[in-house]
Amino acid sequence: MARRLLGPDNAASVFDFENSSDSQLDQPGSPEGRNTGGIWGKHHSGTDGNEGSAIQEKCYAPRFIQVPKDLTVEEGRFCRIDFKVGGLPTPDVTWYLDGKAIRPDDYHKMLVCEKGMHSFIIEIVTVHHAGVYECMARNRAGENHFYIKLEVIAQEMLRPPTFVQKMLNSRALEGDTVRLECKVAASPPPKLFWKKDKDMLRIDPTRMSLYQDGTGSQCLLIERLVKSDAGWYTLSAINEAGMSTCNARLDVGTRTNKPAPPTGKHFKIPLSHLPVLTPDPTPQHTAPLYESEEL
Repeated sequence: MARRLLGPDNAASVFDFENSSDSQLDQPGSPEGRNTGGIWGKHHSGTDGNEGSAIQEKCYAPRFIQVPKDLTVEEGRFCRIDFKVGGLPTPDVTWYLDGKAIRPDDYHKMLVCEKGMHSFIIEIVTVHHAGVYECMARNRAGENHFYIKLEVIAQEMLRPPTFVQKMLNSRALEGDTVRLECKVAASPPPKLFWKKDKDMLRIDPTRMSLYQDGTGSQCLLIERLVKSDAGWYTLSAINEAGMSTCNARLDVGTRTNKPAPPTGKHFKIPLSHLPVLTPDPTPQHTAPLYESEEL
């Protein structure tokens, strides 16, 4: 389009009009940080003598379209939390655990997919990940958030069997009763195997009994001992973490009623082993004893 050349007087007025139009571009009409959604306008100068037009910018506060439910995850497993958020401009998402911000690292991943889909990933869940999580979405038009509770089922720590109390060697006489006792600690509780002289122990239900309790105490009770009960007794404890054994020697002596011949040695007998003597309330008088060759 051809322009008509103006004189020096009119040229000054044209220059002032262009400067005034440029000054309007330096003063935008949309303040940053306003927490309300809506339409913001911005004016610019027209071309070829047309009047100035307005550029409209739409802003919407974040809104969660899909919110996950509370989760329960076993320790050591993979956990993924999916949600969908909308807003304009695209909101920035931050996760908090018990009020502390979570940063992406080797164990925590934060993925952004198409159409507002987001994923919060925990690669390997531990008991320290349990708690209340807050997901916060922010943009220039506002913010929004939701809470989710994560419960972690702790796995029982594996511990190999350990005998905290071992069996002791024992000596007894035929017909006596003996107890072989020990205590084992392990997690999970171990399987137990009794052996005698490297062979599996055959339990005689008429004389032998096995006892155990929740604290790990073990007891083999043998009644009315016989000579064949003598030998080495071994208890093996096995679980997923390992194995441990404990053994003891049982000696069985022959019971005899014959008095031992007197010797020149004297032994001290504990008072607890002596019978308690009580006086006879009605003493009886017996005749003196005499030797006779006729007997």
